[in-house]
Amino acid sequence: TFVDVEYNGFDQNGNRFVVGSKYASFEIDKPNLIRMEKVLCTFSFKDGTNLTIVSDYGIYNNVTDDMEFTENVKMNYLENVLFSEKAIFFNVKNELLIEGNVKTKSPEGELQADKLDFNLGSKKLKISMYNDKKVNIKVNF
Repeated sequence: TFVDVEYNGFDQNGNRFVVGSKYASFEIDKPNLIRMEKVLCTFSFKDGTNLTIVSDYGIYNNVTDDMEFTENVKMNYLENVLFSEKAIFFNVKNELLIEGNVKTKSPEGELQADKLDFNLGSKKLKISMYNDKKVNIKVNF
């Protein structure tokens, strides 16, 4: 187990990221998968904005730069806050998958869903539920 670990690099779009944790470990047969506890990740985008992700646990792949955040996931971007059970950043696929009791709050309104699938390349968002329930969106005017 390692204490106060930090990794940094660039995603597929050339945005800088720093992911760190209070505690980290890896298995000898899978040294590229860093298991993290008390995780903080920051993406610094080329437009000058930042996305901050905090979670209780995470896994960082130091070969592909893929990241998985689990338990008490909280994301902050500009004036928007998002909460979920899990978020996975697929660097190679240029995709961010957020799922499990997803709730967002922003000046524009609120959203509740089971799953958000962001294609970061095309900047498209797919919002869905696991069953026949409807996505709950409240818009502020």
